[in-house]
Amino acid sequence: MASTLLIAPEHRHDDAERDCTTVLSLNASNAKALFRRSQARVGTGKLKEAEDDLRAAAKLEPSNTSIAQELTKVTDTLKRKTVTKAKPIDVAPNSKPMRRRIPITIVDDTIDKPLSASVTSFIPEKVEPSARPTLIKRVELQPKQAPKEEHTSSTPQATFKEAKRSRDDVKTTRVGGGIFRSNGSNTIFPTREVTVPKSNDAKATPSHPVENDVPAYTPPKASSVPVPTSLYDLTKAWDVHRSSEERFQIITSVPPAQLPALFKTSLEPSLLASILETFLNTSNENSDVVVGYLEALSKVPRLGTIILFLSEGERTVLRRLVEKVGVDKVNVIWRKV
Repeated sequence: MASTLLIAPEHRHDDAERDCTTVLSLNASNAKALFRRSQARVGTGKLKEAEDDLRAAAKLEPSNTSIAQELTKVTDTLKRKTVTKAKPIDVAPNSKPMRRRIPITIVDDTIDKPLSASVTSFIPEKVEPSARPTLIKRVELQPKQAPKEEHTSSTPQATFKEAKRSRDDVKTTRVGGGIFRSNGSNTIFPTREVTVPKSNDAKATPSHPVENDVPAYTPPKASSVPVPTSLYDLTKAWDVHRSSEERFQIITSVPPAQLPALFKTSLEPSLLASILETFLNTSNENSDVVVGYLEALSKVPRLGTIILFLSEGERTVLRRLVEKVGVDKVNVIWRKV
């Protein structure tokens, strides 16, 4: 109860309500707890619940003036809120029918008038397209008449020979050009046939080796696994390459003496388990190398704690690895598993 007195002035009404509810769960007839909870509920806006608490407290202590005064305040505020909420409800039904009737009369008037105007406006528009095709036909006939005028202007000749000569002249001017002519004559350019191919061949000879050298520019076959320079690079390459051979190349690309500085305190049990499994799968041919890396891993900080988080299956892999490379060759920390 003392905590509720300190909480209420600081407007922490939710905490006060919770504390008073806890007290009332132990003693439901505690009038003071009901009174304090009603004050907290007034602060949070729960006026109806506060009124119920005050009425219950008034039944327990009818002579308590503080409870009676607080009850009158809460009931007054409830009445004021109900009155303010009821006012907009009374006004809304009266205004809505008036708003609905006004646009109905306006819409009826506006719809009838544009209909007649729209019908009349469409009539001239239908007539206009009929005039447009005539204009298009006249424009199309003009270029066809132009060459006829040119022929008629050139037709009046004195004799048939003159007409034929003029016709031949027109043909020669009409031809765009080329080595072959309509009269059988032609033009040959021997210089281009002799000199140009030679120069092209001379220039083309150095280009053939370039085309043959294209396969030489293909990128060289890089190593299958990258060399990690940090723990991030190691874990990234470890996730990409799944085979034991590739993972063995990744872990052995880092010198054993650099493993404690590489892992520091960031070695995870899952990564350690996968490294041990890789060593187990490749220890037949690289037993001495595996022993050296196990010795380097034993110097990684908090390795003993990491081993505690290994599952039973992962510990079985570690035991098999130790037996395979030799129990006497590995560090004591690997034998305790």
